[in-house]
Amino acid sequence: EFDREFPSRLEFFKKGKNFYLKMNGKAIIVNDPEEVNSLVSLPDDIRSAAMGQMILVKFRIQCADYYEQDEQKDKSFWHQLKAKLMKWIYNEDLSLRPYRVEPSYLS
Repeated sequence: EFDREFPSRLEFFKKGKNFYLKMNGKAIIVNDPEEVNSLVSLPDDIRSAAMGQMILVKFRIQCADYYEQDEQKDKSFWHQLKAKLMKWIYNEDLSLRPYRVEPSYLS
């Protein structure tokens, strides 16, 4: 009746930290009892709840972006002005430095 696999995105933030994660990938709904039982790292209470009360979703990461925020205190006036203009005009935050992590298909 519905697709078990669909594209998804997860974003992880923690208040007070100067970084966050954005992950893109594929989410897979696990509703087969044999597949649920084959998951080794799943605790028994979650395994039994996934059989009836809960929906178990497996997330396969295709791309992960790590953003680290620069400290704005020691930046010059012109750099801060440029950053504010870029954010206002292009909705782009220059204080965030992205790091992209993708799987290696060579190994």
